[in-house]
Amino acid sequence: MDRLELWYPTIAIFMLSGIARLTLGSWLVPGAFFPLFWGCVITVSIPADFPIWAPCLWWMAATLLVFYLGNLLAMNARSLASEAHLLSVRKLELPGLQRVTVFAIAGSMVYIFFRQVISNADKDTPPMYFQILLSFVYSAPVFGGMLFGSSSKRSDRITSFLAFTPGLFYAVIYMGRSPMVMAIYQWAAGFWAVRIYICRGRVPILTQRTAVVATILFIVLPYAGALIYEFRKTEAGTLPISQRLALYRGVVGDVDKATLQKTFHAEAFSYPYAFGFFLEPALKKPPEPKWGIVIFHGPCTLLGISKKSDWEWDSFEVEKGIHSNVYSVFMPPIVDFGLKGSFVAWFVAGFLGGAAYRSIAQGGLLAIPILTIFYPHTMLLGGRWFVYNSIVLADVSIFLYVYWRSKARLPSVPHMSDSPGQMRTTARPAVAGSVRSGSAGSRSLR
Repeated sequence: MDRLELWYPTIAIFMLSGIARLTLGSWLVPGAFFPLFWGCVITVSIPADFPIWAPCLWWMAATLLVFYLGNLLAMNARSLASEAHLLSVRKLELPGLQRVTVFAIAGSMVYIFFRQVISNADKDTPPMYFQILLSFVYSAPVFGGMLFGSSSKRSDRITSFLAFTPGLFYAVIYMGRSPMVMAIYQWAAGFWAVRIYICRGRVPILTQRTAVVATILFIVLPYAGALIYEFRKTEAGTLPISQRLALYRGVVGDVDKATLQKTFHAEAFSYPYAFGFFLEPALKKPPEPKWGIVIFHGPCTLLGISKKSDWEWDSFEVEKGIHSNVYSVFMPPIVDFGLKGSFVAWFVAGFLGGAAYRSIAQGGLLAIPILTIFYPHTMLLGGRWFVYNSIVLADVSIFLYVYWRSKARLPSVPHMSDSPGQMRTTARPAVAGSVRSGSAGSRSLR
């Protein structure tokens, strides 16, 4: 019976997602995507037997509702019906994107393989000029996803997949799980953003291919994260990179399977429980608002407004012997703006996400960085937002590229049908329906 009460808010979240899909026109619109994704996270977490606090799921549902309302206001979907005469797809050419992607991959690799030389030890903060290269680890997969979504050339496709490698190498060599996950999510965000432009917002994501990929990632990523977690318990951090990589083989062979399974369990299913662990005492004793220095920790630290300790949280024991300080993406707005203020923050975020989606669907490129921020930080479960200046700088570089391309006044070329002289048209609103398409220290940039 206790577990049954968890399903009521979960069903409410899925219902909200369905309503958002009907009113906003696509599962990829932030107002529909956010509750759909978290509905799935909660669904797989409930059977895992973590002591999830039911009111925290209702809090999530209320937050997602507020986010959707902001989205709905920005989308103004009814007015889009007047654009039914528009052609179904656009052609998008992004000259120079392959070179930009290759440059970002190269910059990432320079950082990864020479960081130890520059800073002598992993715990030391490299000089700021060198940390700039770290931003390429986060911009490369976004550019790669954009390249894959906008070009069918074989060389471009190969380059786009190589954009995964910096995040993977960084995660393995420096024993951090999130860069590997971020690389995948950021690549998807870049791909989706350009497909929204090309397909005028009608991008199908609930497909068989998506289901297969999502299932594989759901299994592989937590296990990879669990393996890296076990690797961090060794003395590898004091070894040179070459010896560190060789040590992985021993860890893979020697790690206790029961321990690995327990770590996987915590990695994959603990986030709703973690948010409840934070929210229950927060409702009894509301935290004093920090007014943005958590979500915008990177810029605030760089400007001297805050310090690293303002963002660090006490860890708690998720399972026996496994600790975490990640309390889900729903926590930072509460810490920054208070319990009530968090709803205002989510409404504003929903409005910005909806406005960005509509702008891109109607032919604007400048809003692409908003969605390439939204998707990965929503799916990362704990969120990153603007915590690290390296990620902020990556977002800036993506904006500079799309600004440069938008200033070039690229024409929208209609997609031609098989009949000569006849263009494919649609009677649906611009963002409704579906079109099948191809698919850390002070002043630190960390």
